[in-house]
Amino acid sequence: DGGDKRDEMHQQHKGPNLLERYSHSAPRIELYVALNGVQGLATTTMAVLVNEASSTFVKVGAAVVLLAWPVCCCVYVGVFLYTRVHKERRAHLVTSEKRTGGFVRWLDIPPHRSHRHSIALHAKGAGQGGYSGFVDRYGLLFEDFAGGNVAQKLGMCVFLTQRLAVGLAVGSVHSPDLGAGRTQVYVLMGLFLSLALYCAIVRPFLIPVANFFEGCVAVSQFLCVALNLWLLEKSGTVLGLHMTPSTALSTMQIFMIVAIGCMP
Repeated sequence: DGGDKRDEMHQQHKGPNLLERYSHSAPRIELYVALNGVQGLATTTMAVLVNEASSTFVKVGAAVVLLAWPVCCCVYVGVFLYTRVHKERRAHLVTSEKRTGGFVRWLDIPPHRSHRHSIALHAKGAGQGGYSGFVDRYGLLFEDFAGGNVAQKLGMCVFLTQRLAVGLAVGSVHSPDLGAGRTQVYVLMGLFLSLALYCAIVRPFLIPVANFFEGCVAVSQFLCVALNLWLLEKSGTVLGLHMTPSTALSTMQIFMIVAIGCMP
C-alpha cells in the first residue's frame, strides 16, 4: 500500500506527459474547413474573372464575392487577432497546472488585468471570476496557436492569407501558355516555401510536433508544384535534370500522399 501511494504521489508530482498536456489542442475540423473554403472560393471567383467568356455581370458578381468573403475574412481576422488578442490581451496562454489541470490552454484574462472593455464587463457582472466568454466565442481563431509573439498569435491570419494567395494564383491562369504556366508554378512554389519557412522559424502552433508536420505538408506541396516544370518543358529537362512526364507524375503522387499523411 505504501508503495502504491508513493507511485501515485510521484505521478501527481510528475504531471501529465507530453501527449496528455497537449491533447485538448488538436487542430479542429473547423480550421481546415475555413482554410479550404477561402482557397476554393478564391480560386473559383478568380477563374471567373479571367475567363473571357464570362459576362460583365458575372465578373462583377465574382469580384463582389471575392472581396466580400475571402479578402475581407483575412483582413478582419488579422485586425481582430492583433487588436483583441495581442494588443488588448483579452486572452492569454496559461501553463499553470493548478489552473488548467496540467494542460496548456488559452483562458480569459481576469478583468483587473485586461483591457478597459473587460473591466466594464466586470462592472456589469459579466466577468465574474475572470470569465468573459471571449475564448469560448472566438477561440477558433487562436486556440491552436502559441502566444509567445505577435507572429504566432496571427497564425490563423497567415494561413488564411496564404490560402487566399494560392487560390488566386491557381484561378488566375485560365488557358496558360508556356510563359504563364511557368509564372504560375514559380508563384505557387514561393507561397508554399514561404509557409514552410514560417512553420520552421516562427513555430506558430501550440502543439510542438504540429509545426513539423505542417512544415512537411508545405514542403511536399512545394515539391509537387515544382514537378510541373518538367511537365511544361517539352524536352523534359530542367536545371540539367531530365525527367519523363510519367516519372514526374508518379513522383508527384508520392509527395501528395506524404502531404496527406502529414496532415494532423
